[in-house]
Amino acid sequence: MSVNVTVLTDGNGVQREYREVNRKANVGELVKIVSCRMLHGLPIGSITVLDKDGVADGWFLEGSDGSDRDYVVLEPTGIVIIDGVRYREERRKAAVGERVLIVNPIATNGIYDKGDVLTIERYGLIGLPIADVGKTVLKEEYVVLTPIDEPKAETSTPAVYNVTVNVTVNGTVEDVVRTVGDAVKVEISKIAFTPPKPKSAQELRDEIVERAKADVEKLSRTHKSSVGGGASFWPRECAAIGFEPIHYVEFVVNREKRTVVALIKSLQTHKVHYRGAAKCAPGDVFNSHIGRAIALRRALELPVPDEYLNAPQPTEVRVGDVVETYLSSGGHHATFKVTGFYNGDKKKLTGFAGHSGYTSFSPEFGDKVIDDSREEVSA
Repeated sequence: MSVNVTVLTDGNGVQREYREVNRKANVGELVKIVSCRMLHGLPIGSITVLDKDGVADGWFLEGSDGSDRDYVVLEPTGIVIIDGVRYREERRKAAVGERVLIVNPIATNGIYDKGDVLTIERYGLIGLPIADVGKTVLKEEYVVLTPIDEPKAETSTPAVYNVTVNVTVNGTVEDVVRTVGDAVKVEISKIAFTPPKPKSAQELRDEIVERAKADVEKLSRTHKSSVGGGASFWPRECAAIGFEPIHYVEFVVNREKRTVVALIKSLQTHKVHYRGAAKCAPGDVFNSHIGRAIALRRALELPVPDEYLNAPQPTEVRVGDVVETYLSSGGHHATFKVTGFYNGDKKKLTGFAGHSGYTSFSPEFGDKVIDDSREEVSA
């Protein structure tokens, strides 16, 4: 038997399925208008709440004997829709990798809130699940989201090739078929198996910078020392009761010396307990985001990925970059931050202090990018 369903945003801020039931509504229940037999002024399809017996928004929606109802009751189900996928809510212990919906946040310090969807990453030493925000989640706070719909396989249109082959065959019909088939396969292989275009040095550097940003953001929220007494950034509530030392990190960026220092401090005393440093190699372009990732990992005594230490150098000039270029008007090299490009020409830079118009950017004459961090203020 099919049941009509209405999807509404519930009190948790997520899309929930409501079952449409043809019965008398209780005061306070949601109803959906389906007819106008009682000559009320509510449009069909509108949602309202029954505020007293048989009446909503001042309109009678049913006869005095409960008959001739102009509505159906909307009963909430345990099915929610998140990112286009239907999930069934289940009150049970979540497994690692499962998604959970926060329905009753207790004490989160603003890390997550009611209606947030989290993924359980692991279980801690005392058996409590830890979500991807680096925070312990209590069983009273969540329901497990079990997917109902299987992911639909992506369908693609078969490739169509226009192939012309010229062959001369002396032999049987089978010889002709085999020779033509082999020739067609050769031609298709030339078309279908073109090697992918390799990423440019600039694209590789952009990806490394984004990974460094994400690395710092995650480590500074969720890292916990694997040995007692080491640097830990969670769980922060332990710092308040003195259960174990909890830390936070501050970065000191010195663009003149091209260095970044990570200072890991006690959340209770603000004293520096650990430090790590990164220094840009001579000839390399300084990037504070990569420097932060290197310095933080060194302070935490974690391995530093080789890609941070050997990132490709930028090949493009972008707004926000710091460049060193020759000023023909002054006859000397100057350093300035790029604020734009004159008439869209990336060899004509604007933004240099003390000058009007633009200056040409010519790598062949020694002009170069020296800092592509593109951030306004150093921590």
